[in-house]
Amino acid sequence: MKANLNIKNDNLVRVGGHKRFNPSIIVLMEADINYTKVHLNSGKIVYVATNLKKLEERLATNVSFFRSHRSFIINLNHVNTCGEDTVQLANNKTVLVARRRKEALVQKLACLKMAV
Repeated sequence: MKANLNIKNDNLVRVGGHKRFNPSIIVLMEADINYTKVHLNSGKIVYVATNLKKLEERLATNVSFFRSHRSFIINLNHVNTCGEDTVQLANNKTVLVARRRKEALVQKLACLKMAV
């Protein structure tokens, strides 16, 4: 796995006990009781025995990730369009955005686009 990514360990995010991924290939993380479904840009879905709260804490320093809803953490680099209360991602998955988090999402997307 590490050989396929061709990057240093410092850039990898630990999402499970032994699973590490390059943050740029993570499209979405979806809550599933005490597990999390990690959706990768290849279309693969990886189940990890870690809840979203712990993953959110691990990703706190990465500005590309945003907790859009109690059930989702999205990678802002993979956002295609924003609706009234949903976001369409690059993998054609539509996820909910909580009303209270909509404004923060719009601001973060604007900052991310200005940085590019």
